[in-house]
Amino acid sequence: MTWYNMLWNQFTGLNALVVPGTLRDSLVLLALLLEQETELEPLEIMTDTAAYSDAMFALFWLLGYQFSPRLADIGGARLWRIDRKADYGEFNALATGSINVGLIRENWSDLIRFAGSLKLGHLKAAGVMRTLQVKDNPTTLARALSELGRIIKSLHVLRYVDDPVFRRRILTQLDRQELRQRLGRRIFLGERGEIRSSLRQGQEEELGALGLLLNVIVHWNAIYMQEVLTQLKAEGWTIEEADLARLSPLIWRHINFLGRYDFSLPEVVAKGAFGRSAILVPNGTFENPYVAFLSLSAVRAMTAAKVRLAMAAMGQKETKVADLCRELGITRQTLYRHVAPDGTPRKDGLKVVEGGKTRNPHGKKQ
Repeated sequence: MTWYNMLWNQFTGLNALVVPGTLRDSLVLLALLLEQETELEPLEIMTDTAAYSDAMFALFWLLGYQFSPRLADIGGARLWRIDRKADYGEFNALATGSINVGLIRENWSDLIRFAGSLKLGHLKAAGVMRTLQVKDNPTTLARALSELGRIIKSLHVLRYVDDPVFRRRILTQLDRQELRQRLGRRIFLGERGEIRSSLRQGQEEELGALGLLLNVIVHWNAIYMQEVLTQLKAEGWTIEEADLARLSPLIWRHINFLGRYDFSLPEVVAKGAFGRSAILVPNGTFENPYVAFLSLSAVRAMTAAKVRLAMAAMGQKETKVADLCRELGITRQTLYRHVAPDGTPRKDGLKVVEGGKTRNPHGKKQ
């Protein structure tokens, strides 16, 4: 499976999709963009080389977005020209392809309607292929879309080669995404970065929780980084804008991913005054051991008067067991060992009332 996620240039995750297998389809990017539910309106989409095609350049352009993929194989990129007879000088050897402008013109209204349906949500990104392809053959609309995309792609390639600032901006955003992925793997240390659920719903829930934690860490870091900057300025430090631009909330050295554990024993247990049967109630279930610690002295504190009072109280429906135990100074387990829930005395209760000998939880006579 592949986890596609979209990262804002302010380090917050906007949307994510779980894709079966290792599919690297540019249509997934379109779904991420159109189905994100935040109030933000992205203007430029940056991705790696494997997630673009000619049609994607056209679709993003028609939808009003700038599609800026990183071009790792730019040396083999093919440039396209509109006028076959035009002289592009040194670029004549590179602009070997020719755009079919007539095909774009004939299908222009359909291209606009197609983009409008995607923008308004009448057509989902998953249904794009059904519109653009019949069996293995592209439709006329798909061919017109590719022709338009080749124009946009050629302009992108030329700008990518000529503008170092543009290249750096793309690489910076992709580096942020890689850093977020590293933090995600760090958070996922319990399962060593593995998704154990075999169902897609379970996978989406696990990765959705991971995305939420990533955003929480970014938010927390951003708040405290701002507090630090405010304090430094108050102390007279000069903060350069160039330094601020290089700060990133995707840091985690200060985060304890393993938690803190306390293995110290409560005093009553350390002294050995904790009997196993002290936390066992008659139905065989265990109470919370932190509220059910019982010393042997508490067992011996059960008197005939307390047994009789407990018998009378337990026979009444309005009696609250917790209040009764508090009044008698005994635990719930001691109460149930001597008196049944309906108010009848148990064997140990009868022995106390009759003045007979009872046994403590360790089997020794008292």
